[in-house]
Amino acid sequence: MMSQMTVSDKFYDEIVEVLQKHQPKLKAISSPNTIEISGVYVCKGPMGEFDQFDINISVPRDYPIAEPEVREVGGRIPHTVARHIYPSTAKCCLGHWVVWLLNSESHSFESYLLGHLASYFIGQSVFELTGEWPFGEEGHSKSEIATSYREALGLTERADAVAFTRLLSSPLLRGNPYCPCGSGDRLKSCHWSKLRALRQRFPPAIRKLIYKRVYERAEK
Repeated sequence: MMSQMTVSDKFYDEIVEVLQKHQPKLKAISSPNTIEISGVYVCKGPMGEFDQFDINISVPRDYPIAEPEVREVGGRIPHTVARHIYPSTAKCCLGHWVVWLLNSESHSFESYLLGHLASYFIGQSVFELTGEWPFGEEGHSKSEIATSYREALGLTERADAVAFTRLLSSPLLRGNPYCPCGSGDRLKSCHWSKLRALRQRFPPAIRKLIYKRVYERAEK
């Protein structure tokens, strides 16, 4: 009798299908904890293909809770923070993972490949030609990251993002506390609907990740 396909097998098959459709020069190999992708990433625009990079991607099995590790292995991009590569690990910095999770309508691997990953390598290609980042840059200081998180959550500077995401990650919402946005109003007459919408949109594991990252970057 044919054995049932595991969730891991389905994820691998999904990645293979997505690569064949959009990036056939990238190949995937399945391993117990990750799916390893290597080959040539082709940059594409309205006029077709215009550049390419040799890359490796290690996709964790618990994606999208855990972020893929991306490396440019052709020696083309300098390993400097200014070029968005961590010098100590050679990992590419594609941007703040939580910000992408909050801003992206889908967290599928296809969405990641066509959005988060594409923006990074197209940006690198354009920067080589013009010295400008076409999609802007995210700051990497503690305060800049905290601001990016608040903006992705739709909160102002005066909001207590830690308190807001603590409510977001909690198993249940009880009572009617003051809203963490800083308005002085009770939650149910302020950001209650927004908080409930975020809770419905994200599974518990991602909500916990969002709270963890916001808490780690909070000014203490």
